[in-house]
Amino acid sequence: MTDIPLSNFAAGPSSQQPTSHEDNAITDHLDGAVDLGALVTPANVPDAQGDRLAHEIMRVVNVNGLSASESIVGTKVIDVGSIGVLQHNGVIQVAPAGRWRIANPRADWVQVNSLTDNPIVCETLTIVRVQKAEYGLAMDRGRPVLLGEGVHVRNNRLFQHIGFEGVNQKHLHHGTIHILLVPIGEYALVVENNVPKILKQGKYVIDSTFFEVQEFVSVNKDHIRHGSIHIVRVPKGKLGLVTNNNKPQLLPEGTYTFNAQVFAFSGLKDLNEPLIQLGTITRFRVRNGEIGLAWDNNKPVFIEKPDFYEIDSPSFTFVSCVNAAEKMIILGSRKRILVYDGEVGVSYVNGRLDILPPNTHVFDAIERIFAGFLSTKQQAIQLNDGNKFASCDTKDFVEIGVKAAVYYRISDPAKSLLTVGNDDAIKLLIRETSVATLQGIMRSSALNQVAQSKVVEASAEPGAANPTGTGAPMFFDKIHDEFILRLHDNFKRLYGIDISNIRINDIKIMNDELAENISKQAIITAQTETRLANLASQKEIATTEQERDAAVSFIKTNAAAAQLATDTKAKASALLADATAKAQATKIEASGAAEAMLLQAQAEAKAVELKSAAEKKRAVEVSATELGKQLALMSLQSEMVTKSLQGVSKIVYLPPGTNNPIQMFGMPNMGIPAMDGMK
Repeated sequence: MTDIPLSNFAAGPSSQQPTSHEDNAITDHLDGAVDLGALVTPANVPDAQGDRLAHEIMRVVNVNGLSASESIVGTKVIDVGSIGVLQHNGVIQVAPAGRWRIANPRADWVQVNSLTDNPIVCETLTIVRVQKAEYGLAMDRGRPVLLGEGVHVRNNRLFQHIGFEGVNQKHLHHGTIHILLVPIGEYALVVENNVPKILKQGKYVIDSTFFEVQEFVSVNKDHIRHGSIHIVRVPKGKLGLVTNNNKPQLLPEGTYTFNAQVFAFSGLKDLNEPLIQLGTITRFRVRNGEIGLAWDNNKPVFIEKPDFYEIDSPSFTFVSCVNAAEKMIILGSRKRILVYDGEVGVSYVNGRLDILPPNTHVFDAIERIFAGFLSTKQQAIQLNDGNKFASCDTKDFVEIGVKAAVYYRISDPAKSLLTVGNDDAIKLLIRETSVATLQGIMRSSALNQVAQSKVVEASAEPGAANPTGTGAPMFFDKIHDEFILRLHDNFKRLYGIDISNIRINDIKIMNDELAENISKQAIITAQTETRLANLASQKEIATTEQERDAAVSFIKTNAAAAQLATDTKAKASALLADATAKAQATKIEASGAAEAMLLQAQAEAKAVELKSAAEKKRAVEVSATELGKQLALMSLQSEMVTKSLQGVSKIVYLPPGTNNPIQMFGMPNMGIPAMDGMK
C-alpha cells in the first residue's frame, strides 16, 4: 500500500473539490423585478384636517351631487370631525359636519363615522388613511394594490381594503407583489419561475405569479439547502463532509456552492479527529508512538510514520491505531513482535519451532504462527497451595507439612518447549517433580532431625551455627543440598531448566499432640541454651572488662611516660636556651667592658700626656724665677700630704725631732715653722 500523507489544505476548491458557483447561485438579480414606484398607488385626497378633509372626500365621492341639503330644520346633525354617509338609489354619498335634511324619499342616511376612524368602509365606500412608514394593502378589481402614504378614497364595489404593513419588514407579500428587504448577514431563499435562487443583502420588488419566498437564513450557516443549490461553509479547523452525485468529498476551510440534485451534507468534523470516514474516503491520523492498522486490497498494512492520511478507495479499511510499545501486534498474516531481554518469543513456521530472540520482529507470512512469550528470568513456584502445607511423611511415618518455593530459570527455551511444552506445562512439571523429590527427602529423615531444626529459622543459610552442637549440617541445609543434587543436573540436561534453589518457608508437624510435646521440649532446650548463653555472655563481659582495665592502665602509663619525657625535654631545652642567652650576654658585656676600658685607658693616657705637657710647660715657666720654684715645691708637698691623709679620721701627735716625718718638710727659708702636731 502506498501511504498518502495529507498536505495542508488551503481555503477554497482543491483538486478533490468542486468549483464554486457562488456567483451564479447567490445573486442580487430577479428576472421579474419591477420598480417599487410603479406598484405603489399615491393618495388621491390631500391630507387635511376637519371640514377641509371632509370636503376633499366629498369632491371624490359625490361626483353626481349630494341628495341632502343643509337646513336649520334638518333632522340629521353631523358633528364636527365626522362625516355622514347616505345612499341614494344604491349610490353612496357623503356629507360633512352640519344639520342636513333629505328631501328625496329614495335617499336615506346609512351611518356617521369619525374622520379618525381608519378605515371607513360602507357599502361601496372605502376611506383609508395610510400612515408614514406603512403600506396599505388593497385589492382593486382583483388586482393587488399597494397604497402609499396619505388618504385614499374609493367608491367602488370592486375595491377592497386588506390591511396595513410596515415598509421595513423583511418580506411584504400581497397577492403577486413581493417586497424583500434582505438584511446584512442573511440570504433570502426564493423561487422564480421554478428556478431556485439565493438573494444577497438588498431590496427586491417583484410582481409575479411565479415567485415564492421560502425563508431567510444566516450566511454563516454550515449548510444552506435551497432546491438543488447547496452552500457549504467550512470554518477554520474543520472539514466538511459532503456527497456530491454519489461521490464523497472532504472539504477543507472555505465556502463551496453546489448545484446538484443528488447531494448530501453529513456535517462538520474537527480537523484533528483521529478517524473520519465518509463513503469510500478514510481520513485518519497516526500519532507519534502509534502504529496504524489497516486493510488494503485484502492485505494487512502497518502504518508507522506519524502523519495524517486520506485515502479514497473502496478496498481500504482502517482498523485502529495501537501503541507502538505493544509487545504483540497482529493483523491477519502480518505480525509485529517485540521481544524484551529476559524472554524469548515462541513461534512456529510450518509447524517447526522458531525461537525469537530479544528484538523487534516483523513477519508477513501465513505459515508463521506466533504462540506467545517464554520468560528466561528466574522464577519461583510455590509447592503448596496458598496457606496450605504440602504433606510429607518422615521415616517414622509422622505426617509433616511443608511450605516451600522452588526457584528456576529456563536456560534452553527450545529444549524446554520441545520436551515439556508451554509455560504452564513447565510449571506443572517442576511443581510435581519438586513435591515428589521433597517427599522422598523427608521419608529418608527421622522426626528428631525435623524437631531439632524447628529451633532455628527455616530459611537458614549454609554455614550457620548448628544449635545441636554436632558436626552434622542443619536439616534445612540437608534438604537444600539433596534437592539440588537430585534435580539440578537432570532438569538442565533433559529439559533445559536450571533449578537454582529451594527455600523452605515453614515445616509443621501435622499431629497437634506430638507437636505440642516437641514444642515443650524445645522450650526446655531453649531455656538451657539461654542460660548457657547468658553464662557465656557474663564470662565474656568480665573478660572484656579486665581487658579494658588493662588496656586503660597501659594507656595511662604510656601517657604519663610520654608526658614526663616531654616535660624533661622541655626543661632541658629551656636551660640550654637560658645558658646560651646568658653566655651570649656575658660575651657581649665583656666585649663592651673591654672596649670601655680601652677607651678609658686611651683617654687617661691622653689626659696624662696633656697634663704632662701642661706640667712641663708650667715647670718651665715656674723654674724661670726663684719664687716660682718655691711655689712649685710647696704645691707638690701640699698635694702629697693631702693624698697621704685621705681616709684618716684620727689625730696622731708626733714630737718634734728628726724622726718626725713631717719635720722634714719644714721650710725655714720660707718662714714656715716646723709642725709640732697635726689634727
